[in-house]
Amino acid sequence: MTDRAGSRAGPERISSSPQALPFDPSEPLPRLRRELATGPDGLSAREAARRLAVHGPNEVRRRVRAPFVRELVGQLVHPLALLLWAAAALAFVADLAILGWAILAVVAV
Repeated sequence: MTDRAGSRAGPERISSSPQALPFDPSEPLPRLRRELATGPDGLSAREAARRLAVHGPNEVRRRVRAPFVRELVGQLVHPLALLLWAAAALAFVADLAILGWAILAVVAV
């Protein structure tokens, strides 16, 4: 199998990102085995240890999410949100309460 540049995509080019697969999973099994440098019995213990050392464990890392309150505060103090807060304050100072409330509604959304 060749990549877009025309170079051979060998097993050393295996990437962890799902978009950069050097092989097509829908290819016939013998071709996949050849491209991944494996056999019908799988990898040898030595090759598995080498790939583990080079590429790391075959696991999906969970992304730690910030608590909801922290995300909400982050959204409310974003520079563009701060600009809207200032616009709402100026609208109230200019005695344009309806515009001020509309801007605050946009910030809330």
